[in-house]
Amino acid sequence: MPEATRSKHLTIERSRGAVVAGVRMEGLDDRELKLLRESIDACAREPGVSVVVVDLSRVPIFGSKELGALIQMFNGCRSRHQKMKLAAPQPRVRGILSIAHLDQLMEITDTVEAALE
Repeated sequence: MPEATRSKHLTIERSRGAVVAGVRMEGLDDRELKLLRESIDACAREPGVSVVVVDLSRVPIFGSKELGALIQMFNGCRSRHQKMKLAAPQPRVRGILSIAHLDQLMEITDTVEAALE
């Protein structure tokens, strides 16, 4: 995998045995959301990856489609015995994650750096 992948909605970098995916989910249609999820999943399958960090700092709000994509990514990570962490969610997004109980499935950190520790 290249050290960094960039597109309009996604940046992916490897750091210390982790895949760090910076996402911008707002306004994605079903096809774009599926491509984003598949891109992250493909990078997470690379040898040596033990943690997938999804950087939510550029996501102001999201709905059920985006929650579903996070759950699908989490299930993929779990099947590969990897951890999935959510980093830097904005307050509104953190509230949605809490209401959906995703904060009980995945570790949520204030920064990407904290997620990599």
